Amino acid sequence: MPRYLQYIQIKTNIPTEPFTTYVTQFINAWRNIIAILRFRIIFPLLFSLCISIGCAQTLTTHQREVTHPDISITHTVYVFSQSETREKPPVLLLHELPGLNAATIEWATSLAHHYTVYVPLLFGSRNQDNAGLGLLAYVFNGEWWERDELTGSRQITKWLQHVVKDIEQAHPEQKIGIIGMCLTGALPLALLDNDSVHAVALAQPTLPLPDWTEEDTFDLGLSLDEWDSVLTRIDSDEDFYVYGVRFQYDGIANREKHIRMNEVFNRIRPGSFYDREICFNEYKAAGLEKNAHSTLIREWKKEDRHPTDIRRREITSFLLNPGFWGSEDYTPANCDQQRSHTE
Repeated sequence: MPRYLQYIQIKTNIPTEPFTTYVTQFINAWRNIIAILRFRIIFPLLFSLCISIGCAQTLTTHQREVTHPDISITHTVYVFSQSETREKPPVLLLHELPGLNAATIEWATSLAHHYTVYVPLLFGSRNQDNAGLGLLAYVFNGEWWERDELTGSRQITKWLQHVVKDIEQAHPEQKIGIIGMCLTGALPLALLDNDSVHAVALAQPTLPLPDWTEEDTFDLGLSLDEWDSVLTRIDSDEDFYVYGVRFQYDGIANREKHIRMNEVFNRIRPGSFYDREICFNEYKAAGLEKNAHSTLIREWKKEDRHPTDIRRREITSFLLNPGFWGSEDYTPANCDQQRSHTE
């Protein structure tokens, strides 16, 4: 008999057997309640608090100025990682026309759980979110112009090729993944002169802007030399893959660009291009407008089964192991087959 029950019996001279049973049941019930609170409420709260104050591995952010040695262009590159040694595989994330806004930085932070994420500031300032200012930079600062002395390439492309070389040197034993979106949607293809790039995700490519001719509707803004590198790479490297995503009725990025890549790349090497276009019935059900544009940033929502969140998670997995991802999880979009049911 517990000591406190012996004490009660001595002091009161009352038999404690029924009382003992009642108290024991009461104590056992409270133990069960405490156990439930501990494992289902207290521990999760402590774990969340630990993450927020840095008990778990913490995110580090660095920035440095990178200058191309030949064309004297300098931009800031932000590096998001969970290790000072940058042991996680590298990903180059290129921002959209509005700029390096908070939503893009948020995604870079999320990707840093799996990768060392490099984010160049291509124009404007950090946290800029203004398509008008981005368009002015594209039109007037000269770095985005196609130049004859660069065989039709752009200064910004040459600078990014230099950045990829820097990343390769920082990660000599690892492959590089690249994500382009909107204005930069097709730029990852121009960086395939480096064999360390093994996967690129292309979200709603828009260049060239504006579409002056019919050819512009399916043009990707690449020089002939860059196109040659793309086609050679797809043909000769069985470990290289392209992931393409857009909204079916995107009002800014022409669908012909996506269709052309799908047809050409898969004709050269079947299975090299993953068509993950978001069909209208899919994003209409998620409450998005028919002419929605920004698949991974502005229209993204962290909701269960939301099509934009699905694509983000797919890209996170794809960049790590593109060949395996395709063999296991890939289903072509085939939006044209659904057109009659959505209009």
